[in-house]
Amino acid sequence: MGWNGKIIGGALGLMFGGPVGALLGVLIGHQFDAQGIAPQPGPGAAQRLQELFFPATFRVMGHVAKADGRVSEQEIAAARAVMAALRLDPQQVQAAIGYFGEGKDPQFSLDAALAELRPLMRAFPQLAQFFLEIQLQASIAGNGLSELPRARLARAAALFGFDATHLARLESLMRWRMNGGAGMGAGGAA
Repeated sequence: MGWNGKIIGGALGLMFGGPVGALLGVLIGHQFDAQGIAPQPGPGAAQRLQELFFPATFRVMGHVAKADGRVSEQEIAAARAVMAALRLDPQQVQAAIGYFGEGKDPQFSLDAALAELRPLMRAFPQLAQFFLEIQLQASIAGNGLSELPRARLARAAALFGFDATHLARLESLMRWRMNGGAGMGAGGAA
């Protein structure tokens, strides 16, 4: 597997979208490297994906955090930790906070929020999985992932074509990573 796609994607993403764009570019480039050919999502799809991914990430995070009725200080801290991990600049942090707030709105529709992103993510399944990993990380750190938030995450996973088994495996992997890999043998979490 080569590195050209990751390097080109990361550089283009950095130029047009800062750290978040670079991350998306690397993920899209990885898909290119893994397939050996460019996915066929259509003209302008990568740019549109970049425009939709960031707002959807924090809207869904807010929606999941609000699932049990109240957003706790731990959930806010978890969202801020994700913002820090993504190395958002102050302007991006303010935008992320706004998107998070939109997701908390009782009128927020998960299906509608992901409707335009879904077909773009089909061309980049690793990016869809990364989206779910971000959500799981924030949820586990924020509320431990109780029943109602888990149901909202399961719906998001289903919209991206992942079944409950895949989400459960991904949750186990995220918990393992967040615990520093403790308790797993040489076989890993797969």
